[in-house]
Amino acid sequence: MGRPRIEIDLPKLKALCRLRPTLADVAAFFECSEDTIEKVIRREFSKRFTEFRDQNMVETRFMLIRTALQQAKTGNTAMLIFCLKNLCGWVDKQQISTGTDKPFELNYKP
Repeated sequence: MGRPRIEIDLPKLKALCRLRPTLADVAAFFECSEDTIEKVIRREFSKRFTEFRDQNMVETRFMLIRTALQQAKTGNTAMLIFCLKNLCGWVDKQQISTGTDKPFELNYKP
């Protein structure tokens, strides 16, 4: 007969993983070993810790995106630029293509 199984509150585990903690942080929170956390996740969800954590981060990411978009809509210029670059793929630098494989050189002498 082995040790009694440590019970991990699964809703709390999911909520904690929305904060992107390390495995060590989760184990410390539940006062158990990292192996115990990994075994519970493997047994209950058939996933590795990082997969489980990333899956639970979806809600957090969407909340952050919604908040950033709301800030951009209210006139927060920095957040508007951030959203355009990170969510819409906008960039600051412009690239010039010469249509050949040769590098483009600009010889400007004042």
